[in-house]
Amino acid sequence: AVDPSTLCPLCDKPFPRHPSHRLCQMLHEVKLISKPDPRPENSMGLLLPTIQRAPFCARHQFERDEIPKALYANWKTEIDFKDVERRLETFQTKFDGLVNDHAPGGARELSVFWSKAMSNAAENSLKSQGLAGNMTTFKSGQVGYYGEQGLRVIDKVLRRIVTIPEGSTNPLTEQQFIAFVLTPEAAVFLIAADLNMNRDDAVRTMYDSSTYGNQMFPVED
Repeated sequence: AVDPSTLCPLCDKPFPRHPSHRLCQMLHEVKLISKPDPRPENSMGLLLPTIQRAPFCARHQFERDEIPKALYANWKTEIDFKDVERRLETFQTKFDGLVNDHAPGGARELSVFWSKAMSNAAENSLKSQGLAGNMTTFKSGQVGYYGEQGLRVIDKVLRRIVTIPEGSTNPLTEQQFIAFVLTPEAAVFLIAADLNMNRDDAVRTMYDSSTYGNQMFPVED
């Protein structure tokens, strides 16, 4: 017989062996609002309407399937976001270079994200859609395994420590420059330091781990 403590109390599927802090919190909340529902295959079963149990079951399925892959790739499964703020401040000189170094072969010209933003601007996608039109793509793919929580922290720190001279980011607005250039650059700086890898590999890792990051570290409602 299967040990019921290794099963989800709601759907009876295998539960992660090492649940995250977030999943443990969700399990605590589930136990508070559900009713006992022992079943032949799961004596510790609980009963909850499908609409209420769906987020919990989706989360534990994600952790069981995706966290082992993340661990194999050395992506973070726990992040101290207060420490991320401190680390970002150590990149001040790099951010200043992206803002102020306009010289040929300078920091801005060498940024793949600046080049990509310029290409988008040339196609008028930024101009026609505006920042809001691009925000979904930006949110889902620009900070890698740091996820939505990381995105929020990076944005907050950048707006605090970076001064952008008026008109210096044309044709991008200041907001667009922060969103499409400085934010992914910040994520790449963090990832490269985390994994001791070169810039190209860090950029690739950022894109590869973005879906995982947004699920692992979502912004709380």
